[in-house]
Amino acid sequence: MLDIRLFRNEPEKVKSKIELRGDDPKVVDQVLELDEQRRELISKTEEMKAKRNKVSEEIAQKKRNKEDADDVIAEMRHLGDEIKDIDNQLNEVDTKIRDILIRIPNSTFSVLKITRETYYNRTYRRSVKRYHSIT
Repeated sequence: MLDIRLFRNEPEKVKSKIELRGDDPKVVDQVLELDEQRRELISKTEEMKAKRNKVSEEIAQKKRNKEDADDVIAEMRHLGDEIKDIDNQLNEVDTKIRDILIRIPNSTFSVLKITRETYYNRTYRRSVKRYHSIT
């Protein structure tokens, strides 16, 4: 599986290698788009979690001073639900990215000659492992 950093840093190189393999290079754009969504969702959840932690300290301070904190607690419950929703979206985007990356073939070596002629597509060495059952 190719590393997502390769897609971010060298998208044109990845597109050309995928095209050499005979696959559609548009998949690189899909991965980059999903990666951008993923990064935005991560940023949003981190901001919300930081706010939640800050307000939790304020709630604790109010309770120590025996002040009413019910309105802030209700607001934080709502924020917690939003965080869960965004985390679910993040998991979906991660799954989509992983599924696409798994289907993309590994990059070819630059010294290989890519051709449709069967002469050049021969297998020179094949390794076969045989497993014996122990009974």
